[in-house]
Amino acid sequence: MGFYDERILPHLIDYSCSVGQVMKLRSQVVPKANGTVLEVGMGSGINLEFYNPDTVSLVYGLEPSEGMRRKAQANLAKSSVAVEWLDLPGEQIPLSDNSVDTVLLTFTLCTIPDWRAALDQMKRVLKPDGELLFLEHGESPDEGVCKWQHRITPGWKKIAGGCHLNRPIAELIREAGFEITELENDQLERTFRTNVFSHFYLTKAALPHLHEGDTIISTSSINAFKGNPTLLDYTATKGAVQALVRSFATALISKGIRVNAVAPGPIWTPLIPASFDEEKVAKFGGQVPMNRAGQPCEVAPAYVYLASADSSYVSGQTLHVNGGVILNT
Repeated sequence: MGFYDERILPHLIDYSCSVGQVMKLRSQVVPKANGTVLEVGMGSGINLEFYNPDTVSLVYGLEPSEGMRRKAQANLAKSSVAVEWLDLPGEQIPLSDNSVDTVLLTFTLCTIPDWRAALDQMKRVLKPDGELLFLEHGESPDEGVCKWQHRITPGWKKIAGGCHLNRPIAELIREAGFEITELENDQLERTFRTNVFSHFYLTKAALPHLHEGDTIISTSSINAFKGNPTLLDYTATKGAVQALVRSFATALISKGIRVNAVAPGPIWTPLIPASFDEEKVAKFGGQVPMNRAGQPCEVAPAYVYLASADSSYVSGQTLHVNGGVILNT
């Protein structure tokens, strides 16, 4: 690591990760740790003040950056729990199998280069009845914000220690075999505000300007029909979109306004390689009978059809462009 990474970046990370609202969130998560704790990416030891010494016996602090460990000395001196440093990256945890009661991640998974290997290591050292606690930032459910996250991330990584703004954290954790039993309510509410409320309010605003022969087309998802074990909130919103489409179609048929939806399967876009690692990108689309991802040009005609007079006898329906997956809709 160079001068910037070891002498400047630790101060920037320490400051940005210890502002008021972030500390409030830390104070809600860290006290849940118990027993022997592995904190991955301990950084400057910001979390130490929130550990409960009555329930935590030892904290292993995994931190590969010498600059961050140096920055942590002040917090270590004030710590009420015992800490043992492990100066290795998250992909190399030097602990025995089933040896810790709690694994703690706070704003760490965004930075680890090989997140899958790191999560596999965490799962290995965690006891069968242990818990993974995480407080992370990641890919936004808001499409506009998400687009900018993907644009900014390549440059951001260079100045922020490898931080990815656009990783789908909850999905990555589930893919590694962890079962998420508690997810902050704010994420569920944000996803519904983005994917469902927007449909309702935009349609409401547009209705005074729509006339007989006009159409409304919503974008649903294959997940609304087959479910998805990792994208629970997203899948629920797409199910709600389906209900809105059918309800609007019934309500507006007398006005001659048609309402339909398109439910794409895995469609290749620039967001795919920007969001996932090489292994997942290579497998993207392989779960459908055609054994490949669709192209935008293959889904676009479905929208053109529903917008045209050719679909004048179609309303309340969903077109499935999904590579051959047969769904009971």
